[in-house]
Amino acid sequence: MPEQLLGRIIRASSNPGDLILDPFAGSGTTLAVAKKLGRSFLGFELSASYAEQIRKRLASIRVGQALDGASEPLKSVPTTSQGRRLSPRSRRPRKPA
Repeated sequence: MPEQLLGRIIRASSNPGDLILDPFAGSGTTLAVAKKLGRSFLGFELSASYAEQIRKRLASIRVGQALDGASEPLKSVPTTSQGRRLSPRSRRPRKPA
């Protein structure tokens, strides 16, 4: 998940100092963005190796640090016209089974 997009969501739904909860922390991006934006954060991760990577990642981040990525994440993606086109065969309705 792009940091800028998460930043937009976190800013819209919380205030500095609020608690951000991520019950499936994964690589820790939500927690990292919360820390950069001055929120408290709590994450859960079953994988011990992922949890260790999250701890290392969070230790290297400071409150107020800039978020990674384009400031307009939705404008930085390719347009639909540049995306993959469906073949005429894939557009046919499927017969019921």
